Amino acid sequence: ASESILNILADMHSADIAEIINRMRVDDGSYIFNLLDNETASEVITEIDEELREKILQNVDKNKLTDIVDELDSDDATDLLSELPDTVAEHVLTNIDKEYSEDVKELLKYPEDSAGGIMNSDFVSISHTATIEDAINEIRKFSEEIDHIFQIYVLKPDEELIGVVLLKTLLIHPLHTKITEVMEEDLIYVTVDMDQEQVANIMEKYDLVAVPVVNEKKQMLGRITVDDIIDVIQEEASEDIQKMAGLSEEEETSYSAFRVSRIRLPWLLVALTGQLVSAIVL
Repeated sequence: ASESILNILADMHSADIAEIINRMRVDDGSYIFNLLDNETASEVITEIDEELREKILQNVDKNKLTDIVDELDSDDATDLLSELPDTVAEHVLTNIDKEYSEDVKELLKYPEDSAGGIMNSDFVSISHTATIEDAINEIRKFSEEIDHIFQIYVLKPDEELIGVVLLKTLLIHPLHTKITEVMEEDLIYVTVDMDQEQVANIMEKYDLVAVPVVNEKKQMLGRITVDDIIDVIQEEASEDIQKMAGLSEEEETSYSAFRVSRIRLPWLLVALTGQLVSAIVL
């Protein structure tokens, strides 16, 4: 049966597999997820609804979790680890690549809804003394490790961000051209403690596909890409709808109708009393 399921899933996009799992009961979703190879599982897990994801992760072996986290971008790995019990998260962090583990631990220090909490610490950078040829070689060097390379960042020796170069620029100028001659110095960036909603507004305003994240010394810490911002926009929109409907986050994520009714009953009684008083007055 498992082979038949894998044959069906083999040609499907990870987002479609996630959509199928989202419509299943926890036990069935966990069974399907555990059949997936580590690479596919790492692509699927980020697409699964947050509450269901937490339940599925409870049924995944620690070693498989470690392999899955190893396949993820640092920002996705941070989100995943924040949902795990401390003992499991510590096991995963201990068993993944040491340098990668340090990056993830650093990201875990930032508030979840801040620029630091959603940024990816993987980016391609180049020294301000480099040439276009050096920049292209740097992109080739990290092309397997880093997804979605939209631009390359120009840094001073102390990691201060001084410019950005688009991939198109690298293609239309001679290889010997100095990077400082073609970089864009009119920078748009966000600070690491900025609220995620502000980051989304900035990226929407300036039509950015990626934005660098810096500290108070303007040192480059990471970048936020458009796929992360789409998630933020959806999250903020969901919160706004909840507020308009008078729902709390606890009610939104609760499966128990009794629990939701118990939470809202006092407010419903107040509203009913008000309506009765209005009717009597009328």
